Amino acid sequence: MPLDAICLRAVTNELNNVLAGCRVEKVYQPDRDEIVLQTRGGQGGPRRLLLSIAAGSPRVHFIDAARENPAAPPMFCMLLRKHVQGAKIAAVSQPAVERMLTIELDTTDEMGVPCKKHLICELMGKHSNVILCGEDNRIIDALRRVDGDLSGKRQVLPGLFYRMPPAQDKHDPFTVSGTGLAAAASQAEEGQTLDRWLLSQLLGFSPLLCRELSFRATGDAAKPIARMTDENRQQLGKVYDDFMSYVEDNRAKPFLLTKVEDGAVFDFTFLPVTQYEGLMNVTQADSFSALLAAFFEKKGCSAAPATCTKRSRMPATAWPASWRRRKRNSRLRTTVSSTSAPVNSSPRTCTSWKRA
Repeated sequence: MPLDAICLRAVTNELNNVLAGCRVEKVYQPDRDEIVLQTRGGQGGPRRLLLSIAAGSPRVHFIDAARENPAAPPMFCMLLRKHVQGAKIAAVSQPAVERMLTIELDTTDEMGVPCKKHLICELMGKHSNVILCGEDNRIIDALRRVDGDLSGKRQVLPGLFYRMPPAQDKHDPFTVSGTGLAAAASQAEEGQTLDRWLLSQLLGFSPLLCRELSFRATGDAAKPIARMTDENRQQLGKVYDDFMSYVEDNRAKPFLLTKVEDGAVFDFTFLPVTQYEGLMNVTQADSFSALLAAFFEKKGCSAAPATCTKRSRMPATAWPASWRRRKRNSRLRTTVSSTSAPVNSSPRTCTSWKRA
């Protein structure tokens, strides 16, 4: 499954508990789509934090083994070493209900004056990115620069103000009540299933999570809306309120799903799922970092992240040359002002869905 915003909330809390107060000792870029921050201090001694934006496996978690690094570090790696190496991690946070997290850094500028910088990790499939911003929220640089040729809606270039990714037309689940959700379900179009309707309405929810809510409320992971009874809708509201209490109370636990028939890894989540009814083994991991590392290693995305995105692995001696950024056209399709103030979008809200 992709690392959805609700699961990422639990991952972020875990990382913040471990990393707050640590210092960034080393910065490496073992692969085109990977950054590794080596930290010291805090709980458990030295740590390696992997920031991966590979399209098939974007994620952030701790790793145990060191990665092989190219002889000559890429430009973005050298820039991070200049701005981030030696910085103190003040906090790791998640902005709203988004598939992204921010590492807040206390460091100094070129003149030795204390300042803050932000390392933003956007984990959004092929649009994933790692972006370094200054105290004024201007972009210093990004692992993937996005100009007007690549996106007409949002550019990610040095000197521009950082802007949040475009908002989705969905409801913030932390403002939705179970009663409001049940009432909205009664007015939903009948030609769809409950899980697909939930996916279209709730921000940050994955298909797995929507199927689980549907199954716990109706006994069917793909219950047709047209066949839902009043009792089903009432139960949906109760299940949803219980679920949101589970999330808000930070009771999330890391679970790995493996197939009973052959032991193959299938998925991961933050609550014990019931929808597979004996077809899956649900095993609790020691931590979310251990869960993600185990899942992607067994999926074949650990040693060679390029295999997850159908790119061939390059020999170490050829890495720096292969990482050269494509030449940008001399003129951008969309003119973006680097002096305008940042504008952050927020998810839609619906008064009738508001939680009390």
